[in-house]
Amino acid sequence: MHHYTLYGLQVASALECPELRPGQTQKPDVTIRYGPLAVDDDPTGRVVARPDGADGFLLDIPGVARFRIANGREIVIDRDAQAEDAAVRLFLLGSACGALLHQRGITPLHGSAIATQRGALIFSGPQGHGKSTLAAAFAQRGYPLLSDDVCALTLDAGGVWLHPAFPRLNLLPDAAQRLAVDVGDSAALQPFTGKHLVPVDRFAEGPVPLLVLYELHPASVASIVLRPLAGYERLTTLMGNTYRVQFAQQMGHAARHFAALQQIARHVRVVRVERPQSAYLLDELVAAIQADAAL
Repeated sequence: MHHYTLYGLQVASALECPELRPGQTQKPDVTIRYGPLAVDDDPTGRVVARPDGADGFLLDIPGVARFRIANGREIVIDRDAQAEDAAVRLFLLGSACGALLHQRGITPLHGSAIATQRGALIFSGPQGHGKSTLAAAFAQRGYPLLSDDVCALTLDAGGVWLHPAFPRLNLLPDAAQRLAVDVGDSAALQPFTGKHLVPVDRFAEGPVPLLVLYELHPASVASIVLRPLAGYERLTTLMGNTYRVQFAQQMGHAARHFAALQQIARHVRVVRVERPQSAYLLDELVAAIQADAAL
C-alpha cells in the first residue's frame, strides 16, 4: 500500500497517486483498495452514480472504473483492464473523494484555493470561468496553493477551515501559455480534461481558516466589479458551488449539508466578481481581489 495525506486525512492506497503528499503508515482514516464490484450497466453508456445500501455509494465511469465508497472510510476500485492510471486517479481524486467527503460530513466546494496571511481564498464558478488560472496567478505571486477543483471545509468553534488537497494545478494549454508556466514533466495532457497537471512550488501544509469565497462571472461590464453578497444570496451561492451536491442528496445527507452551509455563510464573506467577457484582465483581477481581501 502507498500512504498519503489528503484533506487532513491519512490515506492507504493500493493505487499509486504521485500527486498526493506522503502520509503516515499506521492507522489510516481512509483505505483505497482493488476489488470486484457489480454495477448495473446503463445501456446508454452514461455514468452511473447511486446509493448502494445504507453505507455505500457506487460510481460507474464507463471505460475507466467502478468505485464503491463506504462509510467515509473505504473506496473499492474495480478498474477496466485497459484504463490508464491517470484516468482512474482523475475520478478517484474527483468524484469518488467528493462522495467520501460528503459521507464524512466534510463540506466540499468546487473551486481553487490559495492561502494568505489573513486566511484562505476560494475562487469558484462554473467550468471555464478561470478558477485555476486565477489560483495560478496568485501562486506566481508567492501565495501557497491549498487546492484546485475540490475544497474541503470543516467547522469548529474557531470558524471554517479549508484543508489542503495536493500541490498540483489543472491548467488548460492556453492558460499555461498565458501565464508562461513551465509544465515540465506534466507536458502530457490529462485524460478527459485536456489539462496539464502542473506542480507548484509553494503549498500550504495544514488547514487554513477560510476568509472569502469569490465567485467568478464573465459579464457585460467594462471593468471588474466586486459585489459582496448577503443573506439568502450568499447561501444559495455556496449551495450552487457545492461539489457533487447531488451525491449528498442521493445519500440522504442533504439536511446536514444545508445546515453546514448555513454555518459557513455566517462566518465567511462571499463576493461575486464580474469581469468583462471580452478580456480576462488577469493582473487587474488579482489586484482587485488583493485590495478587497486587504492582502
